[in-house]
Amino acid sequence: MSTKSTPPQERIATQIATSDQPWQNAAVLTHLYQHNGLTTREIADRLGCNHSTVSRWLNIHGIETRENWKAGVEAARRANRSEYARVRTLPSGYEYWSSKEGSDRTNRLVYVHRLLAVAEHGFDAVADTQVHHRNGIPFDNRPDNIELLDAAEHGQLHSNNYWNSGGR
Repeated sequence: MSTKSTPPQERIATQIATSDQPWQNAAVLTHLYQHNGLTTREIADRLGCNHSTVSRWLNIHGIETRENWKAGVEAARRANRSEYARVRTLPSGYEYWSSKEGSDRTNRLVYVHRLLAVAEHGFDAVADTQVHHRNGIPFDNRPDNIELLDAAEHGQLHSNNYWNSGGR
């Protein structure tokens, strides 16, 4: 039987019956979406696919969905999770995470080396300090390459390095 003569519903039914992808399984989607109350993004994270794939298969199976935007935003807020975050690199080489959060959708960012310092030393130890890359490479965020310095020490260190390198 050719694909062109097979009705779309029949092709979908055949694909579902022969697929071992969890996001194509109606029982799995129903359990995660309706019973556990997860968002399509949370389901996609668990199953290893894109949230739009989850939405499409919810629709194919006729699984009743919540009001998309409000429900997704509220569930993300309840889970204390941003809707998305991106890692970026400044021209100077510093890496940072950014996300749009809050009702005003303001861009928030945090430098990777500061996150690492918090993970290594705790928030209180990092709060009033500067995080220095020992080898001077701003994208080298290994734990052994960072140290905590107060602002005066950090400024003095960079000033000395500048003049010792011939002002370059």
